[in-house]
Amino acid sequence: MRLITNHFYTTSDKEALLQGQNNLSASLEFSTHNITQIREALGSYGTHFFNCLAWLIAKDRIQFVVIRPKSGRGISHHKSGLVFDGVHKVIFSGSCNFTYSGLVENQESMIVNKSFDGRQSVKAIEEFETDFELLFTRQQTDQVEYLEPGNIQEVIIEQFGGRTIEQLLEDEKTLFSKIKPASARRIRKKKQQLDQLIEKILREPKFPYETPRDYQVQAYQAWVSNNRQGIFAMATGTGKTLTALNCLLEEYREQGYYRALILVPTIALAEQWTKECKGFNFEQVITVSSRSKWADTVAFYGAMTQLSNPSFIIVATYASFVNTKFQRQLAGLSDDIIIIADEAHNVGAPQVKRAVKKLPFERRIGLSATIDRKYDMLGNEAIETFFSDRSPYCFSYSMFKAIWEEPKILCSYTYHPVIVRLTDEEMEEYVSVSRQLTKFIDSQTGKYQTGKHVEMLLLKRKRIIHKAADKLRAFTQILAKEFAQRGHLRFTLVYVPEGQEPNYARSDQYIESAESQQLIDSYTRAVVETDESITVEQYTAQTKDRDSVLQRFVDGRTEVLCSMKCLDEGVDIPRAELAIFCASTGNPRQFIQRRGRILRQHPDKSMAKIYDLIVVPQPNDEQNRNIERSLVRSELERVRNFSTLAVNQIDSFKVLQPTLEYYNLSIDPIP
Repeated sequence: MRLITNHFYTTSDKEALLQGQNNLSASLEFSTHNITQIREALGSYGTHFFNCLAWLIAKDRIQFVVIRPKSGRGISHHKSGLVFDGVHKVIFSGSCNFTYSGLVENQESMIVNKSFDGRQSVKAIEEFETDFELLFTRQQTDQVEYLEPGNIQEVIIEQFGGRTIEQLLEDEKTLFSKIKPASARRIRKKKQQLDQLIEKILREPKFPYETPRDYQVQAYQAWVSNNRQGIFAMATGTGKTLTALNCLLEEYREQGYYRALILVPTIALAEQWTKECKGFNFEQVITVSSRSKWADTVAFYGAMTQLSNPSFIIVATYASFVNTKFQRQLAGLSDDIIIIADEAHNVGAPQVKRAVKKLPFERRIGLSATIDRKYDMLGNEAIETFFSDRSPYCFSYSMFKAIWEEPKILCSYTYHPVIVRLTDEEMEEYVSVSRQLTKFIDSQTGKYQTGKHVEMLLLKRKRIIHKAADKLRAFTQILAKEFAQRGHLRFTLVYVPEGQEPNYARSDQYIESAESQQLIDSYTRAVVETDESITVEQYTAQTKDRDSVLQRFVDGRTEVLCSMKCLDEGVDIPRAELAIFCASTGNPRQFIQRRGRILRQHPDKSMAKIYDLIVVPQPNDEQNRNIERSLVRSELERVRNFSTLAVNQIDSFKVLQPTLEYYNLSIDPIP
């Protein structure tokens, strides 16, 4: 609290004023002598007041300035103030004294202006703040003079300090119990009314932090301007969830209730969204997944919307969303629901795009760091049509901006590509599969034809890269180097080569195959063999109590976390500061999301460090040169993306220079 007060503090001062003795001597004003006199005359209530005041002063929770009219006549008799909760401001002005009699028994009046009551109230608040600041900062010297309180604060602490906050609260209870019965009933009634009001305020939906960031406000405004439809193309780690829920909050403030359908890929993400919704004080949150019983609750709210305006949020996985049973339930809901599609590239999947066409909900938000579906023009068209948006999208917040522009949302990083060679046997198999695939290239589009056989061949070739034997050697060397430099491997995140791609329209749980488990086991053993002091855990779909695993990693008890797909979407691990990418993914969505995991800010982290295993072939004969070149170019897409934003951009380019020259390639642009 910052307080501006007048210069009379004792009973004798008050009496002198009432008798019209305006030429008071300075000795009667704010002085340490008066404090001693006051203490001797205080009762239990007065003593308690000064005990509390002493605690506030000692904790630096209160500051005050003492003023009197410059004419020397009268006193400063303002009874006004401003309160601020971090979002809204309220000013009050009136005759009311802040005493029991003034608040409960007297007939008093007070004028209140609230910042959320329109421009006129905002203007009154701004004028009050200006006047207060001038007075408090001692700039209003033409109207008042400032009296020096001297060592008044020290004296108050000396005379009344020493009690803890717990003791003060106990004193309060004791004093309250001594109030006369008639007064006590009135106070209890008033307290009950206030408690009910406070409970209502506490349960009111609100932004979970002080205020939304400026760009989150801009996102809402852009969405409204786009007829409340659009895509938020925001870099991983910039708060897509909060941005979307802030739109729902603003709509609630306008219409008095909230209704939303949130689509997510996995059960883990559904749980995270539910937690974030509750952080906004959105209370009626229904999770629809393969693990939850949801039918009766969804049906209940469907019936309720026909009678009133209930608030609710449904968080559904894409696999449950396309389920016929859930689609029937959706038909019973009102059409004023806001649909929020997280990882919105999933909307372009065949099953999902068929289901969303049936939705009557006009207010739509798509969220993704990488909205584009690689090699899927029809899927991309379906996404753009559903959200009535296309590049550069309704709202964009790039990773460059998040790292390099104020306010910096993500931390900077260094990027270290490490060359990994295919063995002769691996290269021979890669060339063989590539030649089979050439038979299925569409002559008009230059892309592979669709079909199960093509998918199997592409997956087979991809696994050759993922399982490259030389990766484990390079990984072991990186671990040894980092351990030698740091003496530990705390806060290290390892992305192990994974097996199949998950289809979230079919299943909301990613299950690692036996082959994938063998891979992660071999990389985990490599960590353990680096030094017996290093602690390591796996984070997979089969991991039990994954929250505890993450907490041990955050605490530093688990130094290294080995994972595959489970950390791709929606898991926050801001404490990670070293990442080793052993999975050679050519999918921009995967490697951009994975980089976002490591770039989250943390108070104890100034910069992140990323190692990336880049698979290139052993130089072969001219016959296979084009196939080899295609492999290198595929890896370069990730290198270019990572290097461009890295602190050590030039150094990371140099590592690949000999390979680039051999295959006549460049990083920027990629031909």
